[in-house]
Amino acid sequence: MDRWNPFPTIIVPLEGPDEHGNMFEDGVRICVGTELQGGCAVGRGTEINGATLYPMTRVGRYCSIARGAALGAPDHPLSGLSTNIGLPAVNALLKLSKTEIGHDVWVGANATVLSGCALGHGSVVAAGAVVTRDVRPYAIVAGVPASERRRRFPDEICEQLVQSRWWDLPPEQLARLPLDDALACADRFRALGRAGSEDA
Repeated sequence: MDRWNPFPTIIVPLEGPDEHGNMFEDGVRICVGTELQGGCAVGRGTEINGATLYPMTRVGRYCSIARGAALGAPDHPLSGLSTNIGLPAVNALLKLSKTEIGHDVWVGANATVLSGCALGHGSVVAAGAVVTRDVRPYAIVAGVPASERRRRFPDEICEQLVQSRWWDLPPEQLARLPLDDALACADRFRALGRAGSEDA
């Protein structure tokens, strides 16, 4: 059976920049309705389903970004007469910072990650959450403002997965891992000593 995907997609065929300065690795899937505002980078195997990426947003490999999410959203300036960034003098006060989305991150529908925040590898942002500060690897955050509810795995396993850097494995090696069992993968990485071994 084919993988479930009810939304039309554009599979980015080649690595490299587009006309707006967005950079893509291979195998990126961009669904219709996605807006990349320029100067963004998207890693291998990531799927973006109708989200908005503001400038200076970097998304790692194998991420899932749901419909309506906003990554790198800037704050409107509050110190002037108006907050409307359509006014040139107000727009000039707008400040964008680099927003870093790690590898294997899932951002739920209608979630917002403010400009300058970093989401650690393997983290999950619940639908509708507003992320105002950095999120540690493999943490699950929810709420407004978002707060950590728990980690996906025990701390020791989270650290092993981060150290393994499994997202750097060639796709053919990755396909040979028991991807439905993170604990088994962590055991495999621990036995190998590092990800990327020819025996992975």
